[in-house]
Amino acid sequence: MDLNQIRTFVEVVRAGSFSAAARVLGLPRSTISARINALEDHLDTRLFKRTTRVVTLTVDGKQLYESTAVSIDVLVASEEKVGRKAGGFKGTLRISVPVEYPQHQLALSLLDFIGKHPEVTIEVQVTNRITGLVEENIDIALRVGIPDRESIVIRCLGDFSAVLVASPDYLKASSVPLRAETLSGHWLNGYFTEDDPSGKSSMKLLTLGGAKARIKTNSLELLRQVCLSGGGIAYLPLPICKNDLAEGKLVTLDIGGPKQSQLHTLYMAFPSHKDMLPAVRALAEHFVKTME
Repeated sequence: MDLNQIRTFVEVVRAGSFSAAARVLGLPRSTISARINALEDHLDTRLFKRTTRVVTLTVDGKQLYESTAVSIDVLVASEEKVGRKAGGFKGTLRISVPVEYPQHQLALSLLDFIGKHPEVTIEVQVTNRITGLVEENIDIALRVGIPDRESIVIRCLGDFSAVLVASPDYLKASSVPLRAETLSGHWLNGYFTEDDPSGKSSMKLLTLGGAKARIKTNSLELLRQVCLSGGGIAYLPLPICKNDLAEGKLVTLDIGGPKQSQLHTLYMAFPSHKDMLPAVRALAEHFVKTME
């Protein structure tokens, strides 16, 4: 049997469709289909039950997958190790990061990686939209919070806090006491993600004392600028506002009642760990070392 055909078969099983396997392997869908057809002809059996959207294994297909998947993984891993020794990492990596992710820290991390691996190209998609990793061919997505998609692989990078802040000018001008029960009398601002315009995301302004946000946006940087300009109160991640706090441009608020610091998790998401390119693994390990 042709090893490329077997590897393609294993990837179709794991990806769930010919199109998804084509994206993972970086091949045309026609090539995937041709390899599977050739393998079925060689074995004289049907391996998949095909529909317009997904494929499922036949009894023979399940038996073939169970007997070959582990061996294919071992061969791919060996190929990666030999290739790494022979010529280092090559190719293009695509990553996705939130708009307000600390750009300076990310830039230093990427420059360090590129300096060590000059034949690697990195494409960075900057968006707050929760991208489909397989659909958009993303190798690594840096995200905040806890994802609700079971189809992706997750690795935590660490936690950070978000705190309730306002400018000294706003606090000086406001005559409303800063207490949980009077919060609704203050100018409040909230955050939502592009996939969550209702504002139910993990970075939203807590609804304390029946308070509602007057300004809602999917930009944490805009919230920061609103607060710096004296426009009320918002929750901001510490990595975004720590310099403003240190310089006295913003202050943290203690209004009593519920806890006023929100803890959030920074994580990396991958579409799969089985067929991860060696350069992707290396970049992931690099992020663990440089961005925790």
